[in-house]
Amino acid sequence: HRGFALCGVASCAKFFRQEPATSSIIADMNPIRKVITLIEEMKAQVEKEATEDEAAYDKYMCWCETNEKEKGVAIEEAQARIDELATFLEEAAAKEG
Repeated sequence: HRGFALCGVASCAKFFRQEPATSSIIADMNPIRKVITLIEEMKAQVEKEATEDEAAYDKYMCWCETNEKEKGVAIEEAQARIDELATFLEEAAAKEG
């Protein structure tokens, strides 16, 4: 539209760079600004959730790595104990028989 084209570049740029408003004052805005504000709020929320998700992922991965190491050591110790007991049983059976 010609009316929008006449909008000065500086004033249009200022309009689109405005800081996001809170949802409580959206009703007083024009429709384009409402959409921009909602998108900015959604972006902020998604970025916040992404940061929280990354922290949760890092914590879970740390637990996985620690747990894997502990279980690996426990398995090795159990296997060694099984071997010791198998040898003991063979020796005991040889003495009895």
